[in-house]
Amino acid sequence: MVRRITTNGTMYSYKSTLQRTYRGLADASNKMMTNRRFNSYSEDPAAASRAFQLRRARWNTEAQISNNDAVSGKFSQGWDALEKVYNDLGRELGEYSVLRGKTDSTASGRKALGQSLMATAESIVFTMNSKYADEYIFAGADGLRAPFAWDDDGDLTFRGIKVDTDPNDPRFDGEKAVCETAPVPKPASNSDTMNVGGYSFVVADVTKDLKDILADFAADYNTNVQGWTASVNAAGDGIVFTAQQAGKLGGAQNTAGQPTGSKVINAGKDEDVDGRAAAKEAQDAIKKMLGETTFVDLGMGMEEGSDGKIKPATAFNSALCGLKYLGGSDSQDVYGGYGLDEDGDPRNFVTLLKKAGELLYNTDQDTGDWEKIENVADMDRLTKKIQDALGKVSLTHVDLDTDVAFLKSNKDRLKALDDTLNDQIVGTEDMDPAESITALMWAQYSYNAALKIGNGILSNSLLDYLS
Repeated sequence: MVRRITTNGTMYSYKSTLQRTYRGLADASNKMMTNRRFNSYSEDPAAASRAFQLRRARWNTEAQISNNDAVSGKFSQGWDALEKVYNDLGRELGEYSVLRGKTDSTASGRKALGQSLMATAESIVFTMNSKYADEYIFAGADGLRAPFAWDDDGDLTFRGIKVDTDPNDPRFDGEKAVCETAPVPKPASNSDTMNVGGYSFVVADVTKDLKDILADFAADYNTNVQGWTASVNAAGDGIVFTAQQAGKLGGAQNTAGQPTGSKVINAGKDEDVDGRAAAKEAQDAIKKMLGETTFVDLGMGMEEGSDGKIKPATAFNSALCGLKYLGGSDSQDVYGGYGLDEDGDPRNFVTLLKKAGELLYNTDQDTGDWEKIENVADMDRLTKKIQDALGKVSLTHVDLDTDVAFLKSNKDRLKALDDTLNDQIVGTEDMDPAESITALMWAQYSYNAALKIGNGILSNSLLDYLS
């Protein structure tokens, strides 16, 4: 069967072909001008999906670079602050080594050095309150409040909590009452009765020294009387009564009361249960602040664990708690410059500096003599602990330096990744100029061919009319 070709059918087919080639020419021209392989998802779904994934990865990388820059700036400023603290400590300790000797001709400078030490403690607090980008560097997870301050009692605080508070502080312990009698006359003969503190004792041998007779009295008293323990005083001429339980005058369970005729040396006190509990609560809060974290995505695969918390190995902790850099002890369950050591001295070197400064400041203005002879030993003990703290500051300084170095290398890695992703995006979305020009020339050739075909289809009269 012969197919009939009508004029209308021929014209319809020609117009469709002409429109298609014209559209192809327009697309090729647009691609050459924009240098893009596609301008809509429908043009190339596979390439468009790939491009979206690459762009999302690059957006994340650029955000990580921005995070890295912010954290790096903060840690660099923190490193500079710790370096200043380290230098200030070293300078002050060097000056004290010159002024330590009691007979040294420069001993009169101790008072001035004491004032300098106290000023250094103040200066370190100012340094540890440094800010970066409107946030306090060493405030842990709360960068909006100044971390360190001196309270009305002159004690160092961290975010409002006393740093040197310790539930093991002896000041919370109960104290036993202590009473002492006046000198006791020596009995004149055997079988005489001594009445000391309301207790009668028959003397068996008056040939003994009074001290030995009083020792016999104390032994007999301790055997027969509850509530108080008797002992001979240092002079050997009287009796000291010590309550067997802590509390005012022996505590609530003491029924004997104050021994008759004795003088109260120490009234004693009950254990400060509430104070100890408050100290423990404060120290627990400090430990919690030392463990605070502010995780930042720096391109290490940040993700949550099954407990809903960020896995530490996949993110960077940008929180810097200043107490970590003020000293501490390896025996602590949470390392940091808080609480008291076994000697009852503060673990943070800022308070140690202040205490040492006060000891030096209280020396004689002209001679440099110490206010109390025991202050020499106290000063030596504090100085050694400050020297130990200086070594620990050096270690934490190195740790912070390691973090700064990591942040710098991490930025280089992220920038390299950003460049790689950009190259992949260009390869996926952009056309090669030679390819786009070739496609345009082919589209132009196809369009011209379509126009030429039209010359053979359209009648001459129509062409003459159109011309």
